[in-house]
Amino acid sequence: MARIQSISRGLGLGVAALMLGACTTLDISNPNAPDAKRALADPGGVEAVAGGTYRTWFNTAMGGASQGDGTLNLVTLANSYTASWNNNNMRIYSDTSRPGWINDPAAAARTSLENFWYGYYSALSSANDVMIAITKNNLVINSAGETKMVQTAATLMQGLIMGEMALNYDKGFIVDETTDAASLTFSDRKKMRDAALAKFDAAIALANANSFSTPASWTNGNSYSNVQLAKIANTFAARTIAYWPRTGVENTAADWGRVASYAAKGMSSSAPFDFVPWCWM
Repeated sequence: MARIQSISRGLGLGVAALMLGACTTLDISNPNAPDAKRALADPGGVEAVAGGTYRTWFNTAMGGASQGDGTLNLVTLANSYTASWNNNNMRIYSDTSRPGWINDPAAAARTSLENFWYGYYSALSSANDVMIAITKNNLVINSAGETKMVQTAATLMQGLIMGEMALNYDKGFIVDETTDAASLTFSDRKKMRDAALAKFDAAIALANANSFSTPASWTNGNSYSNVQLAKIANTFAARTIAYWPRTGVENTAADWGRVASYAAKGMSSSAPFDFVPWCWM
């Protein structure tokens, strides 16, 4: 019996030692994204992520997987469309006694509001990852010129997303590659708009300072030069200011001179062109 007890005690100590040893192997420096740095170290992968943000942004703007979720509600709220069947909650949103987005978490129609939020922030998260890889991890994507192209495209995407959030919501998160997630707080729609304009200005400066063309695979077989990317940023900056007002007071206070300045350097200026991000889905 004593022999059996000593063997049991020995096994118990051995198992405890193994458990302690196993526990120490689980210690990692970043439990939220343990492999992020390695994942963002592949130049080809980071460039593909940058291109993917354009498809995510465009499909979100057009209504996501349901082909209209969110967008059809906006035109219904504007009394431009209606639907006897409740396509994408259109009938619910045609009720003029209930203006604006339905943001009750318990309401079935809340899904229309969620599409833009989750879709846009998904694209923004990817754009921020690209910017972290380039500006913080000093990743070179094949060449200095190609790196600047990707950086410009990602910065433009940051502006596009923050602008859409400013137009569609009362508040949101201003998040970029410099943001400390631990101290993240909501910003009102005016601050969101101004953050978007700052990103557009940064994208314009980058595009004007570098010569490049974007991969055609990013945007439905269409490649855009640095000159065209600057024009795209100018057009969307003008749009963001012009579309932002929700009241007559805000409309009067809008900086229409700045709108005209951006528009004069936009896609309709010399050598006009269309921006065709992607086909639907």
